Amino acid sequence: MKIRLLTLVFLSFLPSLLFSQTFTILHTNDMHSRLMGFAPSSDYSPDVTGNDSTLGGFARIAGYFDQVEKELGEKPLILDGGDFLMGTLFHTLETSEGFQLRLMEKMGYDVVTIGNHEFDFGVKNLGRIIKNASDKGSIPPLVLSNIQFNPDEPEDNLLQELFQKKTIQSNYIMDYNGIKIGFFGLMGVEAATVAPFARPASFTDRLIVAEEMSKYLKETKKVDLVVCLSHCGVNKDKKGKWTGEDVELAKEVGDIDLIISGHSHTHLFEPLMVNGIPIVQAGSEGQFVGRIDLDWKDGKLTVLEAGLKTINDDIPGKQDIQNDILGYQTKIIEEIFADLHLESGKPLVETSFDLTFSEQGNMAESNLAPMVVDAIHWHVNQTTHNDVTMLAAGLIRDNIRKGSSGNQLPNDIFRILPLGSGVFDDSPGYSLAQIYLTGKEVKNVLEAMLLAPKISSANFPFWSGIRYKYNPRRIVLDQVYEVSLGSEEKGYEKIDLSKQNEKLYSLTTNNYVLEFFGLVTEVTFGLLKIEPKNEYGQVIEDLNSLLIDGNPSQPGLQEMKEWAALMGYMGKFPDTNGNGIPDIPDYYKGPHQAGERTPSLNPVHLWANGNGIMAGVSLVALVLLSGTGLIFIL
Repeated sequence: MKIRLLTLVFLSFLPSLLFSQTFTILHTNDMHSRLMGFAPSSDYSPDVTGNDSTLGGFARIAGYFDQVEKELGEKPLILDGGDFLMGTLFHTLETSEGFQLRLMEKMGYDVVTIGNHEFDFGVKNLGRIIKNASDKGSIPPLVLSNIQFNPDEPEDNLLQELFQKKTIQSNYIMDYNGIKIGFFGLMGVEAATVAPFARPASFTDRLIVAEEMSKYLKETKKVDLVVCLSHCGVNKDKKGKWTGEDVELAKEVGDIDLIISGHSHTHLFEPLMVNGIPIVQAGSEGQFVGRIDLDWKDGKLTVLEAGLKTINDDIPGKQDIQNDILGYQTKIIEEIFADLHLESGKPLVETSFDLTFSEQGNMAESNLAPMVVDAIHWHVNQTTHNDVTMLAAGLIRDNIRKGSSGNQLPNDIFRILPLGSGVFDDSPGYSLAQIYLTGKEVKNVLEAMLLAPKISSANFPFWSGIRYKYNPRRIVLDQVYEVSLGSEEKGYEKIDLSKQNEKLYSLTTNNYVLEFFGLVTEVTFGLLKIEPKNEYGQVIEDLNSLLIDGNPSQPGLQEMKEWAALMGYMGKFPDTNGNGIPDIPDYYKGPHQAGERTPSLNPVHLWANGNGIMAGVSLVALVLLSGTGLIFIL
């Protein structure tokens, strides 16, 4: 009797002991609304294979999803690591349409997390996007686990309500072929830092939340696998070693079985194994789709094969997906760009060479960024006098590729500067603002921006209307010793950088960057003082009052946008080949930098136009060294 009972007990456990299941996950991240392929749009033809060199596009991505499903005989799990929105003209109507999430549902996405760029229109508008999307149709399950709402501020109420209705969840559980899988999503530290419009919502410690969430899913909900959709990222340090927030996450939280990474735009052509946990990421903009084939056996997950699939025109696009996209594109052109008299299929400009920019490369070698900042500088000067214009590298989101014809459509140009929305209106793009500074404050801005890229590459500045010289052998925050204002056509004239010069100079940037200008005095502990002023020299606390009116003859404020400045500038280029389309001038074939690095021990270059920091440090050094007898002049 005992033998029979033991046999029954053993047989009852046998299925779980012998259970083995192979399955496939397809994953994307940082899609940035790249619905129409990776440059130029005039070349993209997803309905035909073998005739263009563009990459990505949602129709082709959907086509690849179908290919894998046919290969497997079952639907793969399809996941996204965040920043699915923001980057092309297709995000411009999202607050009212919620189009892209419904499109991703149609493509087959199973779970999606939220990245920092989803907050670019503000936390309230993100709520509107998701609500409108779910009201108009089905959307994929959304997960975000470490967001915290502010009970004292109403701005984040709508997004909080979507959590209460479980349109967005802190975790999501699904059964896939007998495997119980729990998902949760994280916003990384760096990603949260560059999401200022998420306020008043904030983000809690990702490691603590990941520990709590993975433990809850495994111990309370009894899931077999825990998958983290992490908008945190991975990168390599100077020694070529993998590091980053997702590496730290895998080291610190052992109950996670798989990390689908995003945010850093990293191409992981094979899984990064950390603490036995695979980390995967698929670059950005849908140029690649990640695939990972897994085996679940006896409670253990094993990676069978993994890599990235290039989404090129070997893959036939799904026609119904492309038809939806083209219909939406027509609606956008009609509603958003009607005043500019643009047509979606009509070239705005053409080029005989590529104009490139890479935040991961040598940004000083970019030939695209100088043209963009020149465009903004020119555009503002058509309305009001403007001395200096600054553009931050992180706001440039695409290149201009010659392609087969050189033709650039409006959406090719828009996606170079696609981020943000109006301050007082809902029109797409960051609005331009103008502040007035003394010569000394202009130097202080330059000093701050020399240091800022060391904090984040997104801070690398590009300038128009200014030339300056700096000596890296001087102390940090006191390296600029000469500043000139002017233009290539009229020449540049030195300005007085002393306290005695009370003349005001106008500086233009967008409202997003302007927020950080107000922090310069604070983060430098008062070493650099900048007080944004209006044209009358009055210090301004409300920086939104410094927005530029693009058409003063019209009632109200007509917010001036960066992307519109770029399109306007290109429209004035000469048509050199007589085909009726403006041509980008050869001047922009090469890079143009405003700053001249001049390492020197020449006393003039060491001390000229100092702001006191260099002198103060030198004095301290002299005092300290006097006790040793090693007194010398720096």
